[in-house]
Amino acid sequence: MQHDRFVIHYSKKGNALYAIGALAMSAASLLCIFVAFKAVPYPLKAVLDILLAVGFLFFGYGFFFFLRRISKNSEMLIIDRRGITDRTSAISLGFIPWEDIETAYIGGAANNRFIEVKIKNEEKYLASLPPVKKLLINANRKLAYQAVCITLNTTKCSPEDVLIVINNYSGGKAAF
Repeated sequence: MQHDRFVIHYSKKGNALYAIGALAMSAASLLCIFVAFKAVPYPLKAVLDILLAVGFLFFGYGFFFFLRRISKNSEMLIIDRRGITDRTSAISLGFIPWEDIETAYIGGAANNRFIEVKIKNEEKYLASLPPVKKLLINANRKLAYQAVCITLNTTKCSPEDVLIVINNYSGGKAAF
């Protein structure tokens, strides 16, 4: 018997580990700007400072992003009779109805496995996104990944198990 909806919540432990890692990387970037590369000659030092400042901001944002996830007990993935609501990453698209989904399958990069969801008319979804989010999703697409990649790294759920749930709710749109 199928339940009304399948929900995965954010893992406090997994996000705490990511937050600690992001804080460490942000601090390391800042340390390198002010301490480690003082003896580097000017043109290279300026380039390094810019790259390290971007790293500081990126990982600093990541730290607060993961802290926010820890403070909430939010639903990161909802699968129900209407479709999929994906909040598994900073570039998730949110709710996608079944009629807009062509297929779902397991993809991966290095040792990281995730569920890729191929949607019809991606441009409709991308049009309403902020420019940075759109840029990041397009970068993923250029690397041959779908616009929707459901990551389950901080959960105890396997992509295979969630793909079975997607298949059950979607009426067979999952590819095994």
